[in-house]
Amino acid sequence: MKIEDIENIIKDHVEIHDVDLSWIEDDHECTSVGIEPWYREEFGKEEKSFNEHGYRSDSFDGDNGFLFLGCSITFGYGLEREESWPWIVGKSFDVPVWNVAIAGQGDDVCFLNAKKWIPKLNPKVVCMLLPPSGRFKFFDIDDENLNNQFTSWKIIELEKEIKFPWLFNVKNLYIHTLKNVLSIKTLCDEKNIPFILKSPLPFLIQPPDQDYWEPIDDDDITKDGVHPGFKWHQRMADKYIKEIEKCI
Repeated sequence: MKIEDIENIIKDHVEIHDVDLSWIEDDHECTSVGIEPWYREEFGKEEKSFNEHGYRSDSFDGDNGFLFLGCSITFGYGLEREESWPWIVGKSFDVPVWNVAIAGQGDDVCFLNAKKWIPKLNPKVVCMLLPPSGRFKFFDIDDENLNNQFTSWKIIELEKEIKFPWLFNVKNLYIHTLKNVLSIKTLCDEKNIPFILKSPLPFLIQPPDQDYWEPIDDDDITKDGVHPGFKWHQRMADKYIKEIEKCI
């Protein structure tokens, strides 16, 4: 079955209409519109790096680009655009960088952006760096504190106040993330687009012989004290470059 056929069956099954699905295209958290002035003020970056759709990305006008999915690390938080791993990868292959990563969001929003942009852009490759687990995307939540729990649940102060702790059971996190990632891969498979997935989890969480993660060094972080610096991004880019060379 084609993805479009599956979509139509599910729409009928849950009794939702196209007009009610406008959040896929229009929800403000599916693009970075409005973040550019804040980012310039926060980090003193005067770069003209946000495209016509509000992403920190090359223009979507063009062909043969690579699509990048992720959160603030893939966005290049705290770094010059060219210092972040998507741009290092793009430069290596001399292709447009279509970076739709959203700071502070999770794999739900990665899926929404993949669903929106893979059919429109038809990228040569799709690269995803997993955001932290448990960053759920729910709609129509008016309670800001509750909404923050769904994107920042690992912050100590919020952990004490988690309203739905069962959401963050590792079994639920595994199934939830797996469904999003497999859905993105399905979107790629339908167009025969290579899909490459890696995790940024630190050394203490993953065994040292795995190739899909990259530890963050204490002396290689941005000024916020959290996000990895250029050396880390270079190492992560090298991992993606190695995988991309195998499939294009």
